[in-house]
Amino acid sequence: MTGKIEYPSKPQFINLDKFPALRANWNYSYNKLIQLNAILIEKINRKEIAIVVAGSYGRLEACRYSDLDYMILTEHPIETAEGIKNIISSAANDLDISMPNPFGVFSDIIPISDMIDRTGSKEDDLSSLAQRMLLLMETRPIYNEHLYRDVVSRIMRKYLEFVIKDTSKEPLFLINDIIRYFRTICVNYEYNFWKEEDKWVLRNVKLRHSRIIMYAGLLLLVLNSSKFTDVDKNKLQYLSNRFELSPLEKIAHVYKDNDDHSVNRIFSIYDVFLRKISDPELREALKIDYLERYESHHYIDMKVTGDALQTELTRFIFAQKGSWTEQIFEYLIF
Repeated sequence: MTGKIEYPSKPQFINLDKFPALRANWNYSYNKLIQLNAILIEKINRKEIAIVVAGSYGRLEACRYSDLDYMILTEHPIETAEGIKNIISSAANDLDISMPNPFGVFSDIIPISDMIDRTGSKEDDLSSLAQRMLLLMETRPIYNEHLYRDVVSRIMRKYLEFVIKDTSKEPLFLINDIIRYFRTICVNYEYNFWKEEDKWVLRNVKLRHSRIIMYAGLLLLVLNSSKFTDVDKNKLQYLSNRFELSPLEKIAHVYKDNDDHSVNRIFSIYDVFLRKISDPELREALKIDYLERYESHHYIDMKVTGDALQTELTRFIFAQKGSWTEQIFEYLIF
């Protein structure tokens, strides 16, 4: 139950031979996750917790500059939280992996029932929203795969409760929270810009690339589920069978399912992004003042690829008019 986890050595629907940066980062992430899992199952024996990674490790696109964004999910309060955190920190240190911001989303133990029960309530703060969305968008278990999958199943059923009862309905509850989470990220970026202007470029570049891909992966999957309205092939089954795909795999699947062969545009753009963001010289060159941003060809290049990514994803979504339901398009705006 809490033993060895089999990670995918290569993605579905993507030919890594065509995209060297994607291949290098996937392989790097794959090897680190295997090592992390091995250390944790040796040093932890707790069936009531699951440990998952999000961020670039969850998307299987990490490089040596990536932080280990992790979450500890628990069924019951535990007294050994700091001990478990210390084990994770020690494992990361042994593997030369940086730890995340200790005051962010990844700093606390997450009570599973509280996170799920808060969904949509007045107690549903940014932390619980982020935890649920990240679990659906871009996570991988590194300890207790069984509990991790059970938690995601419970989250999915919470969001699709009325869709399960009436398969003709659209998953509006889930769509609203997906959009809410992404817009919250955008607002938080604006807020932090004025507090930490020196970090704005890297955050802006990530917002335009990895955050867009993270968001688009789940959003496209949910939009595509509008095609499934009968009992035997329903939205819950469709989404539950595909949530473990990485964001890029989700996008690739939806393109393929709609017979659109332009998805390599996405992969090509993202391959450039990963290559550049993994380059220490470029990361250093991106430490520029906001007012001087258009004097940097590095920033301009990254802005162009980010704009192209959004243009392609927008084109694809509106190309599905007639395939996806009219209601699902209306819900994107109203």
